[in-house]
Parts: sequence; C-alpha cells; structure tokens
Amino acid sequence: VAAGILGFVAGVTLVLSLWQRVRLARADSVAHPGTVANPDAILIILDGMTRVIGAMAGVFGFLGKLILGALVVLSVMGLSLATALFFTARGLHAQQEWARAVAGVLMLGLFGWSLLSLVALRGWWRLLSLTLGTASGSALWVLWHGYAITT
Repeated sequence: VAAGILGFVAGVTLVLSLWQRVRLARADSVAHPGTVANPDAILIILDGMTRVIGAMAGVFGFLGKLILGALVVLSVMGLSLATALFFTARGLHAQQEWARAVAGVLMLGLFGWSLLSLVALRGWWRLLSLTLGTASGSALWVLWHGYAITT
C-alpha cells in the first residue's frame, strides 16, 4: 500500500513537472525593444522600471526552474523507493533471502532516521520518533532472526 501511494504521488509529480518543463522550453523569450527613439524623462523612468521588473521576473523564473528540477529529482527518487518497496514486499511474501537483505537495509535506514529525529525533536514529535524507532527495531529483529512473514 505504501509503495502504491508513494509511486502514484511520485509518478503524478514527475509527469506534471516534466510537462511544465516542456512548456517552459517551448515558450518564446521576449526581447527588449531597445532604447526609445525620443527620450523623455517619463519614458526613461518607465524603461528603467520595466527593466527592474524584468530582472526580478528573471530571478523568480530561475528559482521556479530550480524548484521544478528538485521536484523531478525527488519524484524519481520516490518512484525508485516505491519500486524497491513493491518488489521487496513480493520477495518477503515468497520468503526470498535477497528481500530480507533489502528490507533490512530499508529498516536500518528508518531506524537511524528515527534515532536522529528522537534527539533533534521536542514535544509530541518525540513520541512519533519513538514509535517509528520501535516499529523499525522490531522489524529488524524479525528480519534478522528469519521468522516467517505471512499475510
């Protein structure tokens, strides 16, 4: 279930991010017309204001592209994790040793993350970290001792 939810969210995000990237790549760039033929004080001020607004829009456009790139990378990582979770769950159900090893690595990562968050967080968040640490620790115990995993 977790693999399906993670895979769906990451897949939709990846498709939307790539679609937006294609849209941005196909968009026409607006060229600055140059200087005004008859320079007037008001026209010079308006020209300066539009240049400043254009520069700010360029900065925001760069930040948007950066965020879009980060979304693509996170989506690919999420799809990879969802695929690993799916095949690991199928392998655990079939009592495969490689699946125990992969599940052990995943649970060890979750256990380490929960220990770090237990130290870093305060209040009710610590209870969530303790719960995750306990669950991943018990999952590691089951995986290392080779108990049968059934549904």
